Amino acid sequence: EGRRLEAELRERDRDIYNLRDEVRSLKRHYVGTTHYYDSDKRVLDNALAKEEELQNHLADLQNEIDRINREHENAHNEISNAESEINENDKNLTRIVETIKQVENEIWEQKNVNRELDIELREKERILEDIKHSSAYEGHRSGHYHDKKIALEDEAKRAEDQVILLRQIYAKLVDERNSKDADMDADSRKNATEQKLERLKEQILTDVKEMKGLDKEREDIFREIHEHERKKQTSLNELYHLKRNREELEKKNIQLSDIVKQHVNRDSEVQEALDKATRIRDIQKTFLSKAKKR
Repeated sequence: EGRRLEAELRERDRDIYNLRDEVRSLKRHYVGTTHYYDSDKRVLDNALAKEEELQNHLADLQNEIDRINREHENAHNEISNAESEINENDKNLTRIVETIKQVENEIWEQKNVNRELDIELREKERILEDIKHSSAYEGHRSGHYHDKKIALEDEAKRAEDQVILLRQIYAKLVDERNSKDADMDADSRKNATEQKLERLKEQILTDVKEMKGLDKEREDIFREIHEHERKKQTSLNELYHLKRNREELEKKNIQLSDIVKQHVNRDSEVQEALDKATRIRDIQKTFLSKAKKR
C-alpha cells in the first residue's frame, strides 16, 4: 500500500510538475499573446488613425477638387465669354479697320478736292490780282471817262450854244436874205450840228454802259471768290472733323488692342489654373492609389 501510495504520489508530483510546466507555458503564451495583442492594437489604432487622417485628407482633396471644378467651370465660362468678347472685338476691329480705310479714302478724296480747290483758289486769286491791277486801271479809266464825259458835256453845251447861235444866225439870214439857198444851207448846218450832238450823246451813253458792265463784272468776280472762300473753309472744317474722327478711331483701336492683350493674359492665367488642377488631380490619384494599397 505504501509503495502504491508512493507511486501514486510520484505520479501526482509528475502531474503537478507537468501542470506547473503547462502553467508556465500558458503564462509565457499569455505574456506573448498580450504583447502581440498590444502590438496589434497599436498597429490597429495607428491604422485607424491613419485611415481617419486619410479620410480627412480625402475629404480635403474632394473639397479641393470641387473647388477646382468650380474654378474650372468658372474659367471655362470666362473663356467662353472672353472668346465671345474677342470675336465681338474682332468684328469691331474689322469694322473699325474698314471705317479707318473708308475715312482714309474720304480724307484722300477730300485732299484731292482741296488740292483742286487750292488750284482753283489760286487761279481766282490770280484773277483777283488781275482785277485789282485792272481796278486801278479802271479807276484811271473811270476818271478818264469822267473827264471825257465832262468834256463831252461841255462840247454838247457848246454845240447847243452853237445851235442857238446858228438859229440866231439862221433867223438873221432869213430876215436879211430871205432866200431859199440860205435857208437850205442853214437847215443843213442845223441838221449836221444836231447829228453831231446825237452822236456825242450816244458815245457818252455807251461809255456809261461800259462802266456799269465793268462794275457788275467786278461784283460777280468778288462774289465768286467769296463763294470759293466759303467752300474752302467748309472743306477745311470737314477735314478737321475727319482728322478728329480718325484720332478717336486710333484711340479706340489702341483700347481694343489692350483688351485683346488682357484677354490673352487671362487665357494664360486660365491655362495655369488648368495645369494646377491637372497636377492636383494627379496628386489625388496618387493618394487614392496609396490609400487603396494600405
